[in-house]
Amino acid sequence: MNKLDTSYLKKCNRALESSFRKLQGYSENDIEHEIYRSAVIKEFEIILEQSGKLLKKPYVRTSTAIKQQINWFSKNYLGMQACTP
Repeated sequence: MNKLDTSYLKKCNRALESSFRKLQGYSENDIEHEIYRSAVIKEFEIILEQSGKLLKKPYVRTSTAIKQQINWFSKNYLGMQACTP
């Protein structure tokens, strides 16, 4: 069996964690807060895409699964309310 190359996924995870830590250091009124918030969201999107490519599973592509993942991410990383289905 071939081994999955997860180096890019790990790099994205490190970037997400770093951006999230920096995001927490700024007030919502600071422009840096918006910059790091955008970076966190973009890294999360990249991680979803990369994970789907690595897994090659159809459930990753369903809107319900994506909404569930986004809701989890919003709650756990951004402290935001979940979006309605």
